[in-house]
Amino acid sequence: MADFGELCPLFNTGVFGEVTFPLMTLSAKDVTADLLAGSTDQARPGYFTFGRTVIVTEAFLKRETINTTETALWLRHKLSGTAGIIGTIIASITLPLTMSAHQHGMWKRFVPFVGRTFTSDEVLALGVGSDLTVSSGQVALMVRYKEK
Repeated sequence: MADFGELCPLFNTGVFGEVTFPLMTLSAKDVTADLLAGSTDQARPGYFTFGRTVIVTEAFLKRETINTTETALWLRHKLSGTAGIIGTIIASITLPLTMSAHQHGMWKRFVPFVGRTFTSDEVLALGVGSDLTVSSGQVALMVRYKEK
């Protein structure tokens, strides 16, 4: 019965869930790039949607490798996956160039965070705050949401 809730989201109403995107490389990205897009091919874009109505409540980022430059990241709410649409920023985070050893590999919360409702076809996007021309390491993203 533990799997039944996944088969029928109705039983998960009000229940929190999370999705994790591991090992995203921050290299040669511009401010319009979506790090959650699985493909840059216009014929088959790989944008991330929840596929149902959910409320995104918080997000966390973990630095997997050391970045070579200070990096600002934005979590966005987009009405569609159309290229060129940047979307509304719902959260931001900055990865400093230097961090203590115990902070490496720890989850860091996006602050401030504005909870946002996503319908089945709206897109969750992660982008950089300014153009990156050099490698800036790898990160993992965890997003928590609530079934509506």
